[in-house]
Parts: sequence; structure tokens; C-alpha cells
Amino acid sequence: MKKSILLTAILILLLSVLTACGSDDKTTDKNSDTKTEQTASAPDQPKSHDGRWNETKGAASCTGCHGKDGYPKPAASHYESDGTTLNDDHQKCGTCHQVAK
Repeated sequence: MKKSILLTAILILLLSVLTACGSDDKTTDKNSDTKTEQTASAPDQPKSHDGRWNETKGAASCTGCHGKDGYPKPAASHYESDGTTLNDDHQKCGTCHQVAK
């Protein structure tokens, strides 16, 4: 009897730990305000950039300054092989580079 109670308690504890550790969502949700595994390494925009993203302009909202006048240029991996055209995966900067809270 004591062994079964002890075994049950250990199983409950293990299940609790596994549930807590396995609850992270590792997918990208483009409508989410939280960082995911795929976007965690992307630096945040400073708070002063809040409201600068323009859906109509797309990446031009960012590249109007970034890459010019001493502002940092987007990473080389964001460009097509020509080095001047942003690839399709990087046309919506705010998806990964969220405004800092």
C-alpha cells in the first residue's frame, strides 16, 4: 500500500514537471505580441519607433532610414543574392523586430 501511494505521488510530480516544461509554443504567430523561438534573436526596435511601421509601405517603412545616413542596415541574410533587394521573408520587419515594451 505504501509503495503504491509513493509511486502515485512520484508519477503526479513527474507529470506536473513534464507539463510545465513542455508548454512552450515554438511556432511563429505573426499576430502575437510575444517573442517565439524563431524571433527571439531578432533585436527589438527602440520604444521611439512605436507607430512607425506602415503596412502599405512594408519594409520601406524601415529602409527609408536603415542603411542610410549612418543608421544600421538590415542583416545581409535579409537580402536576395543581389545584396540590394530584401527577400520575401523580410518584407514585414515588425514581425520579428517588435517595438520594445
